[in-house]
Amino acid sequence: MKALADHQDQLDRSYRFILPTPQILHALMHKPTFDQWARESGLRVPASYRVCSAVDVDEVLAAQPMPIVIKPSAHVSEFESQFRKAYRVETREEARKLLLEMLAVWPDLIVQEWVPGSDSDIYFCLQQLSETGQVEASFVGRKIRAWPPGTGGTASCAPAPVDDASILAERTTAFFSQRAVRGLAGMEYKRHKASGEYIAIEPTIGRTDYQEEIATLNGVNLPYACYLSAMGLHFSQSQEATPHKAFVWRDREADLLSLSRADQTARSWPAQGLAVKDALWRWADPGPWLARRRQRAWRKLKGMATHQPGLRDRKSHDA
Repeated sequence: MKALADHQDQLDRSYRFILPTPQILHALMHKPTFDQWARESGLRVPASYRVCSAVDVDEVLAAQPMPIVIKPSAHVSEFESQFRKAYRVETREEARKLLLEMLAVWPDLIVQEWVPGSDSDIYFCLQQLSETGQVEASFVGRKIRAWPPGTGGTASCAPAPVDDASILAERTTAFFSQRAVRGLAGMEYKRHKASGEYIAIEPTIGRTDYQEEIATLNGVNLPYACYLSAMGLHFSQSQEATPHKAFVWRDREADLLSLSRADQTARSWPAQGLAVKDALWRWADPGPWLARRRQRAWRKLKGMATHQPGLRDRKSHDA
């Protein structure tokens, strides 16, 4: 996304797309800037501290109660080849060790407050905004499970309850409008277990999320809305057929791994009566599932040949 943001002028000669300005894209992809903008817009965000050197580590860890979340300030390929996107850490000793390891790879990290609650307390609002900033399509979903639990990506999700969806759509629209966001965008929230407050975790700008199909399955085709908008055509969400039955989206392998964890709290989902669609396996289109198996086999062989464990045992830091 950084490359696309930096070369919009050149790409615009051959492609039609809708994106915010490069300045806005860069700002929203940088965690500290997003946090500042969110607070200015009235959104509650987790308390967070920036760690850029070993000197910062002890000072930050002394200031923030445990447990904490550790993540990079932005998506960086060198970092992501060795570490997960986020870690929940329970003790200061473990956090200090992990931070020093990470700083050797990428000297711009975030230590963030852990928001109490489970993965099923995480919500997301996905939208398509026109070149003038009008919301053309919007969908609010709720995670069921994540892999790995606590800090991982979506393993399964469903449409959010109506009341939650109304609140989060309004807040997301207000933030994106204030910051001149255009095109595909999303915002993730976590509902605080004790207070019930919605905490804004992070945005996704200029691209789809992995679980984006949950919206299409439930009658809101966001990629199609983006296509029409880029072609200068109008998309009306009311024109989309609403399914008679709500759908759950799940990555079967990740969801089963999450369910196998002894600490998994969301075991009763999906609720009875919801139809389940697999993220990758479809009889009519097995290509995505086969591609994943091929990709994983290749990574395993490559790791064996080079004696590299991939994301190595840093995975053990996950809750």
